[in-house]
Amino acid sequence: MRRTTRLLASAAVTALVLGNALPALAQTTTDGQVAGEATGDETITVTGSRIAQPGAKSNSPITTVGAEEIRLQGATNVENVLNRLPQITPDANENVSNGSDGTARVNLRNLGSNRNLVLVNGQRLLPIQATDLNFIPGFMVERVDVMSGGASAVYGSDAVSGVINFVLRDNLNGVKTDVQYGFSAHHNNNDAYRARVRAAGFTPALSTPVDGQRFDANIAMGANFAEDRGNVTAYFGYRDVRPILQYNRDVSACALDPVFSGDPEAATALTCGGSSNNQYGRFVPLRAGIAPGGYNNTVDGNKTWVQYNPSFRYNYAPLNYFQRNGTRFTAGAFAKYEVTPAAQLYGSFMFMDDRTNSQVAPSALFQGYPYSINCNNPLMSAQQATLLCGAAAAGTNVNQDVYIGYRPVAAPAQPRRDDLRHTDYRVTGGVRGEIAKGIRYDLNALFSTVIFNETYRNDIDPARANRALKVDLVNGVPTCRSVMG
Repeated sequence: MRRTTRLLASAAVTALVLGNALPALAQTTTDGQVAGEATGDETITVTGSRIAQPGAKSNSPITTVGAEEIRLQGATNVENVLNRLPQITPDANENVSNGSDGTARVNLRNLGSNRNLVLVNGQRLLPIQATDLNFIPGFMVERVDVMSGGASAVYGSDAVSGVINFVLRDNLNGVKTDVQYGFSAHHNNNDAYRARVRAAGFTPALSTPVDGQRFDANIAMGANFAEDRGNVTAYFGYRDVRPILQYNRDVSACALDPVFSGDPEAATALTCGGSSNNQYGRFVPLRAGIAPGGYNNTVDGNKTWVQYNPSFRYNYAPLNYFQRNGTRFTAGAFAKYEVTPAAQLYGSFMFMDDRTNSQVAPSALFQGYPYSINCNNPLMSAQQATLLCGAAAAGTNVNQDVYIGYRPVAAPAQPRRDDLRHTDYRVTGGVRGEIAKGIRYDLNALFSTVIFNETYRNDIDPARANRALKVDLVNGVPTCRSVMG
């Protein structure tokens, strides 16, 4: 399945008139002036469209994470930095595979990633909610300001839970580089989990796998001009990340289910679970008189059905991704030029091409979809036909509805894979300055485009599978009815 969506192509224009420069943001909450107090330094904000610059006082909690803190963490993703803050709940990131859309998002106060506003240098990153943090070049971040209190209401309904402002360096005079390489080496020595995996008949994880390799390379260049009245700064980045399979960790080599004894609200142990949509085939005929749970093919493949039991479950966990793989290119530039103290021209360009894919266990004929099999299907044994259709209908040309849980796992079957690509563009431009003492203005425009491509691979089409289940014997050869027309 292939899907291409242009999520956004829009422009926004804002104008600000501000008073004196706003004071600096602190890492701890500070008390602002009491409303109604008149001072010579009182700031007048005509419209709230960006977080105040350093030096602000606020009654609301404001947290600032500086470049040095980011460097000491060794973080290459901005979401990893934010997820360490207590007011932020981890949301979509590279460690989400099943159902991922390939983005990284921030979730303030657990109110949802579409309830906060993300800014870059005081302007919206993109004029949409739930913006993709992968677009932000972490290498260029000077600091991150997080406002999660009631004062965020000034930014409108987009900022119900708060505002996050990424301040990117736009005045570099020289060259800055950063190259990082890392990998994961996990020692699987949890005997309790490994014993659960063996008890379920599954294979434990390798003892010490090395995976999740990550390579990041970034360079930024900048120069002043016109007697330091102007500056141009540009950056380029490349990232390559390799996957981590759940099979390579002892705690996730199988899906863990809780075990209850007595109290249905309190689990007393964990055991390996799995999917009843297994590699042998589970069948639940939709007619009266069927044994609870239906039937399952025996593991020897001799066309014999026995009553289904949990020992037939399929371990779907090993092929799932703990960490998605992906490749990302980023580039951008910032420019500004002071024509006069009353007029500074500025603009920026940002680009990202991000490709990633998620992976989960092979697809299946999932139970819940009513398939239909003809009772004289030559691929069934007499015993299977009798259990499927009943003794009277077995061998006749009638169709029997049935729930099927069958997962092809042998070659050429492959895990399901979702290939995701985001191509983002963002262009801003404006003019700002101080037209009189205490009166500043900022007139700017923003244009952005997000192009999303998705290709879902290795899935099973239930409608086609249903047609493949209708088989007749033609000249001694089992033949699909759909082929015969």
